[in-house]
Amino acid sequence: DSSNYTFISRKSGDVWVVFNAVTGSKVRFTLNSKAATEENIENYKPKTHELVDLKITDNCHHGCEFCYQDSDSNGLHGELSGTKGLWSLIDALGELEVFEVAIGGGEPLNHPNIVSILERCREVGIVPNLSTKSIDWLRKDTLRNKILDLCGGIAFSVTEPEEVNRIVTTLNYHDINLM
Repeated sequence: DSSNYTFISRKSGDVWVVFNAVTGSKVRFTLNSKAATEENIENYKPKTHELVDLKITDNCHHGCEFCYQDSDSNGLHGELSGTKGLWSLIDALGELEVFEVAIGGGEPLNHPNIVSILERCREVGIVPNLSTKSIDWLRKDTLRNKILDLCGGIAFSVTEPEEVNRIVTTLNYHDINLM
């Protein structure tokens, strides 16, 4: 069960990949002196995807002018069960030994089962990362702590400098360091 380890490794050909499940860092190297060239490491193609984008909802109330997902407040959330449900998808990604997923949407924090989705990723050995425009969750102690404990990284979508200031102010107020 790789979810109990800080480091997960995989070998493909002569190249090893070591993934830090806490920081999200990846290191590629080879022990084969003939293959140990910078070009071989830089041109390494993994046998399976290391990072997958996972859209869990089409629901979003932010109304961003440049939304490439066409998400809106009437958008639907991804179903959890069924052959095309999120549980099946996350389990399949775990079987493929995907290192991490970038969870987005719409606004993924609108999904009523966001914490369960993050937990399921961890259960199958995948580090979930979150892309959000919302900062409201940072003001809710229980939700904030659960999400920060489960996620490897958080990305904030912004469209104007004032949003960056609000994010930084909120993070500082709650003494949150995402670095």
